[in-house]
Amino acid sequence: MSEPPPYARVPLFDPHDGVTLLEPEKDAPGYWAGAPSAWVDEDGVYLSVRHRRPIGRGRGWKSTIYHTTDAVTFEEVWQCTSSHFGTESIERCALCRAPGGSWRYYVSYVDPADRRWRIDLLEADSIAALNPHARIPVLTAAGTDSEGVKDPVILLMDGVTYLFAGYGPRATVRPGAAARELHGTGNVFTTGLVLHPTGLWTSPDGRRFEFQRDILWPGESWDGNVTRLSTIMPTNAGYVLFYDGRTGRGDTYEDRVGIASTQDLINIQRHSEAAPALEGVAGSRCLRYLDYARVGNELIYYYETARASGAHELRVCRVRLA
Repeated sequence: MSEPPPYARVPLFDPHDGVTLLEPEKDAPGYWAGAPSAWVDEDGVYLSVRHRRPIGRGRGWKSTIYHTTDAVTFEEVWQCTSSHFGTESIERCALCRAPGGSWRYYVSYVDPADRRWRIDLLEADSIAALNPHARIPVLTAAGTDSEGVKDPVILLMDGVTYLFAGYGPRATVRPGAAARELHGTGNVFTTGLVLHPTGLWTSPDGRRFEFQRDILWPGESWDGNVTRLSTIMPTNAGYVLFYDGRTGRGDTYEDRVGIASTQDLINIQRHSEAAPALEGVAGSRCLRYLDYARVGNELIYYYETARASGAHELRVCRVRLA
């Protein structure tokens, strides 16, 4: 996560103004480049990106970290593939730099042991030294009493690591749903058989986490199945939360963006009850996995969005601060 803007009124962007930052491997359904996670450091912006192929052809096969000094022209500095984790798919990962200087990369992937999503940590003194084979377990399905946990968002504040993640509480599984129905595809969150809220876990060391509370829970309309936090923006009047939502009925993978706010990370006010706040401009109008960087007098938004072909690309949109 980036440094917060110094005000409470956060300017949004017009998706029509977005510029393609990274194209998918092929311009065809199931090929995606996106799920960005941005981190602003002293020498520029670092951006984690997930690369995906269709199911049966590699799925979430690669996660890459890029670096830029101008926030829009990126150079690859590190990558890992699904083979490093023995997994069928990697999804959104979260990059941050700990107060002591080490780099931390929270990786979201399908656990090969039970086909449930989990989150592990890679940590090293440099990004180049991040080693998938030295990963540390952070959150698992068993440890969260869920059918899977994925897509971490990290906030460092007052010596505490706040980890927000989408998960599937076992208590919300549709009665009678069999394990094969839930995990036969290796992605329970596309089945519609379990709700997909966002929970909050905290840690004093970034490694051992304790569950605190649910932050976002599915609503009654366009976000009735999924409310997955994509980024949290601190301001001087609290926090602005951007989240991905969908109904779970015919809109799998084609999320749109809602907005919420809170002053204390306990009492959450939703601002997108009836309709999404942001959506794409082509194809399914999907717009998801929004993150941001504050660079100088600009907010730079990164997001994954649909193409007319059904593929997804990574886009960027720059907004000047008042």
